[in-house]
Amino acid sequence: NSFQAGIYAAASRISLLFALLVSSLGGVIAPRFSSFKKKTEITSYLKKVTLMVSGICLLMLMTVLLADPIIRSVFGVKYLLAIPVFQAITIAMIPFLFSVVTTQPLIYSFNQPKFFAATTVIQVVSLVALDYFLIAIYGAFGPAIAMGLTNVLVLVLTGGRLIYLLRK
Repeated sequence: NSFQAGIYAAASRISLLFALLVSSLGGVIAPRFSSFKKKTEITSYLKKVTLMVSGICLLMLMTVLLADPIIRSVFGVKYLLAIPVFQAITIAMIPFLFSVVTTQPLIYSFNQPKFFAATTVIQVVSLVALDYFLIAIYGAFGPAIAMGLTNVLVLVLTGGRLIYLLRK
């Protein structure tokens, strides 16, 4: 219903900040991955990027804990029901954040854009299908659950492919 849509919209507006952060981070580290010639260079930089992404993850978890004052200050008390939805969306975006670690080297170091494109198609189709079923069951939480599941799927697929290519 429109009330659930409003709750989800309020929560997703705030979590959009994380999507922009992940996108910007990907743009910053991509040129570096494209410059590597050896797997040892890739592995060394992956460790540094993983450490940085872990720090951002901690920041995201802090916003989950501070969701109440954040929602109150941005939207007011009328949107207190958006707090758990915001928390769910933020947690669902953590695998998306970590996918920066796996997707950038696949595309830029290993020249695997077709694999990434196929993974994206799988993610979009899965997301639409899951949204269709989960929104009816869980309301405003449905898209957050679907997003979390598909982000984990992408992280597993790209992480598995990256590990394979690094060991090859």
